[in-house]
Amino acid sequence: MEPKRKRRPDGDKTREQIIEAAGELFAQYGYQGTTSKAICQRCGVNLASVNYHFGSRQGLYKVILRQVHESFMDLEHLDALMDSELEAEAKFHTFIGALIPAILGAKNWQLRIWAREIAAPSEFLSYVVNEQILPKFTRLNTLISQLTGLAEDDPRLLPAIFNVLAPCLMMLIANREQQMPLSGIFNYPSEQLVDHLQRFLLAGLRAVSENDSG
Repeated sequence: MEPKRKRRPDGDKTREQIIEAAGELFAQYGYQGTTSKAICQRCGVNLASVNYHFGSRQGLYKVILRQVHESFMDLEHLDALMDSELEAEAKFHTFIGALIPAILGAKNWQLRIWAREIAAPSEFLSYVVNEQILPKFTRLNTLISQLTGLAEDDPRLLPAIFNVLAPCLMMLIANREQQMPLSGIFNYPSEQLVDHLQRFLLAGLRAVSENDSG
């Protein structure tokens, strides 16, 4: 766990500087290839700063992984959405409407760190899975269940969730600096892409529901 300390404004600034510098280095060299010394040299702080703010290099990396995932999908916001009185379709529109701009607006190093973890998981990925991914998946499972009318333990729900998340995962791991056949998708206005995915995915989920009822 990250040490609990009373923070000062200058301490918060140093903490964010360390996160930015470490994020860029972890994205480029991976966890094993990045030292605390290199991080501190990059942001101009002393070696004790990493231990003071994060406990260790390991603690720093776990904080970064958590923040990266939270930047894409915040658990508190997802809980608030699921607890709201909105209809299921409105919740889904809100979910996609928040997720896609978050992915499109992510920093380059955040995307590269997550792509690294997907391609070659570190020993710390399980921490993010347990703390972030599984709780969020549970909420999404409930939402897709409400949209399709399938029970939350129905095995047919998993492919439906996969189809919802697949475009998002592709945007997360795609190398935006290398021109590929689908690279043009990142040139679309965010609002246009959100609208397309909302309509496209919702139509697919309705088809699942209609097929089940038929």
